[in-house]
Amino acid sequence: MDDITTRASMGSDTLKYATGERNVSNNETIYAWMQCTPDMSHSDCAYCLRDTVSYFLSCCHGKQGFYILTPSCMFRWDLYPFYKVVADGSSPPVLSPTNSTTGGIRLELLHS
Repeated sequence: MDDITTRASMGSDTLKYATGERNVSNNETIYAWMQCTPDMSHSDCAYCLRDTVSYFLSCCHGKQGFYILTPSCMFRWDLYPFYKVVADGSSPPVLSPTNSTTGGIRLELLHS
């Protein structure tokens, strides 16, 4: 999760998010999404995201899937793909209202 935390916190002043996938066994992949509100500094965003990961490790380690939304950041992971990257110039869902674009990338939550 360190790589995703770093990439999300180093986002622009208008959008701070990152996704990632990691194979944990031959037939199991973890999918993760992290995002901060765009008004957060890089260091505050990283701290917020690390705090959500720490919370997960203390309360829910070993469970399948996890989602935490704070006023300033969010972290979600699961064993199935719950997002997809779409190259159409639209913005992904955001934690606060913004009119920013993502340079041709959009994330969509998939309903399970």
